[in-house]
Amino acid sequence: EGDVAVDERVSAVPVVGLDHVVLRARSLPRLEAFYAELLDTSVERRNDAFGMVHLRTGTALLDIIQADPTRPAPGDGADVRNVDHFAFSLSTFDEPALTAHVVRVVAADSERYGETSAAGPAVEVHRRYGAGGFGRSLYVSDPEGNSVELKGPPEGDQTGY
Repeated sequence: EGDVAVDERVSAVPVVGLDHVVLRARSLPRLEAFYAELLDTSVERRNDAFGMVHLRTGTALLDIIQADPTRPAPGDGADVRNVDHFAFSLSTFDEPALTAHVVRVVAADSERYGETSAAGPAVEVHRRYGAGGFGRSLYVSDPEGNSVELKGPPEGDQTGY
């Protein structure tokens, strides 16, 4: 039989899977009930301060957040995005190295397409709850304006909101 080639590169962004997807909803209770029936989800956590529910589905979370009533919401006929952001689970979270890598990638993309900004990319790091629990997350926007979360592994301290 033939040999299988093994890629031994070490990735600057060590993705191990999809952590969660966040949907904006006109009616949080309606979407919560719909996905409970469709996917047999269970409520893992509620975050009333954000108007959000975290639904467990397999190893990932489906998060539903109540849309801001002062802005157009999905289904209102306006050009509104329904997905708030998506998150990739990382095996490690080396904040300085990860931030430097993201800044390089965004700068190279901007230069390639002639879209330079003196401010540079907006990169934010926060402690957030995801499918594995609380951990560090880095947020950046892709060239289409989609918010991407790079979610680190769970921290030892799981207390939070």
